[in-house]
Amino acid sequence: MKLQIEVNLDWLDENGSLDDQVKQEVADKIAERISAEAVKEVRECAMDQVHDKLDALVTELFQGFMNETVTVTNEWGEPIYKDQGIEQLMKDKLDKALTQKVDDRGNRTSYGNQTRLDWLLDTKVKQVVAQAGEAIAKQAQKMAEKALVETMSAKLSGALLAQVDIDKILSEAAKKG
Repeated sequence: MKLQIEVNLDWLDENGSLDDQVKQEVADKIAERISAEAVKEVRECAMDQVHDKLDALVTELFQGFMNETVTVTNEWGEPIYKDQGIEQLMKDKLDKALTQKVDDRGNRTSYGNQTRLDWLLDTKVKQVVAQAGEAIAKQAQKMAEKALVETMSAKLSGALLAQVDIDKILSEAAKKG
């Protein structure tokens, strides 16, 4: 713990000495700092305990809810599932939804040729491939543009050098100079 103490002495009473006054100020500042640190530590400890208790309570409530049993009825009140656990009921519903036949848009249909899970996976794969394809296409386009510019520069410079007689220009410049 690091303490920085600042002492302000406005006045000394008749019976007090400078030493006594400084000692009292130092003691007051140390007590104030220690109590502030202690309150902070106690607050942090209490908050940690509250969070732990809340987490345990939420977990207990959720597990209790998932272990409850219910009776599911149809629109006429006839039981479809009797005393079915909520966790098992959720698993069954999810399994049924994922294995349901769908069309090419993901809509439920009786004549579909793929399950909803297959459709979801295919859709995600197509998205990833499309994104990767776009990135590859952009990179290929940049490389092609660079190669085209380099090739054109080389051919143009070669064509210009063939058109211009360098030796003649250099000899004329040497004659003038």
